[in-house]
Amino acid sequence: MIRSLLVLAGSILAAAIVNIDCRAAPMTATEIQKQFASGGSSSVATRNAIEVIEATDDDYHAVIVSGGPAVLATTKRLDDLSPAERVLLPLGSVPILVKDNIETIEWPTT
Repeated sequence: MIRSLLVLAGSILAAAIVNIDCRAAPMTATEIQKQFASGGSSSVATRNAIEVIEATDDDYHAVIVSGGPAVLATTKRLDDLSPAERVLLPLGSVPILVKDNIETIEWPTT
């Protein structure tokens, strides 16, 4: 699950520059984590972030989005966690960019 979360986070670069729901002002990692811990939806945020990437990345070719269904399944499992379980995953919904020159199993690099 940790690897899935890391890859998930690296796959949603847009979420790093937009709100957890990808519509409002940018949020810090701490703000995103607090929203997740208080019951915010990781799967909705992820789906929205992927949509933002797909809509804008043609201009930049900076992000590879892979494993969409698996990524969304992982985030839905995060959404089903209890508040006590969410607190144990401080980076559970925080996007982290994995630079593509770092090899990751089963994920393409540019």
